[in-house]
Amino acid sequence: MDKTAQEKPIVYLDECGFKAFAHRPYGYSTKGQICHGSDNWHLKNQSNAIGAIINGELFALRLYDGSINSDIFSHWVREALLPELPKNSVIVMDNAAFHKRSDIQAIIEEHGHEIVWLPPYSPDLNPIEKMWAWIK
Repeated sequence: MDKTAQEKPIVYLDECGFKAFAHRPYGYSTKGQICHGSDNWHLKNQSNAIGAIINGELFALRLYDGSINSDIFSHWVREALLPELPKNSVIVMDNAAFHKRSDIQAIIEEHGHEIVWLPPYSPDLNPIEKMWAWIK
């Protein structure tokens, strides 16, 4: 990030999935009895949230049924994120393939914002990850 970015609002964004039936790695049974359970690893009933934070405040939050792809992310950027962004923001995001679609990057930059990519496999550098953990 260049020195001018220090004077601009910094916005962190990310997605998070929520399963209706989360896997529990433990269970209860009568003393002396084996606890049996099952899990459907192919369950596709997952809702996903996309949101952004600025100064620790969540905004532009939207929920989607199913997986996030570049079309959904593009829709979210245009309809939720851009209308709520402060001018000349620095947008920090991870390297998910659907973040890197050229038309998405172009519209963000056309609106006067700068994109900063996080290093691969570094969710610890994105504060919104802590918010998702708290929500879950």
